[in-house]
Amino acid sequence: MLDKFHQYLSSKVVLSPAEWEKISRICVFRTLIKGEFLLREGEKTADLIIVVQGCIRTYLADSLGKIRINSFAIENEWAGDAQSVGRGVPSKYSIDAIEPTTVVLINNLKFEALCRQIPHLNQFLTDNLKECLSGSRGQHDLVTIPTADDKYRSFSARHPELLARVPQYMIASYLGITPESLSRIRKKLAKERFFTVS
Repeated sequence: MLDKFHQYLSSKVVLSPAEWEKISRICVFRTLIKGEFLLREGEKTADLIIVVQGCIRTYLADSLGKIRINSFAIENEWAGDAQSVGRGVPSKYSIDAIEPTTVVLINNLKFEALCRQIPHLNQFLTDNLKECLSGSRGQHDLVTIPTADDKYRSFSARHPELLARVPQYMIASYLGITPESLSRIRKKLAKERFFTVS
């Protein structure tokens, strides 16, 4: 798993062997079984999370236990609660594994210290962390999409790799629609594709 993470980082930023050695020293790998929690609402975390293999979800639960998924993260994607990591406050989110998953956890303060030593690593952090943490990517855009059909079309276009990996009821939660609505939309789109091909 360390090799996979090394390949990912090396594809993003040029690192000398000495720089990689410093990074590898602060990496903690954790393997999760399906359904296992990485973080629960109310817990504090100081760790950045990068998925090495598998898929995790970040979500909120209301007082009735209804879940609203904020984001999914698969291989080479980042996840977490930016407020908890950055300010040390209890997390608003829970994070668990949708499938068997391995993540790398990196203490944020240690990583920031490394970024000061390795300037090009700092640019990598800025570019990736802002985009990925706390479900900011894509989730806010969905609010502006008026119809459930268009929400699903947008999700399918942006995240085709998730369609076969994430249960449909979770996709419905992410889109803010009911599973029944999602089923109807999928049947409608399947018919459209059939008649287009025919």
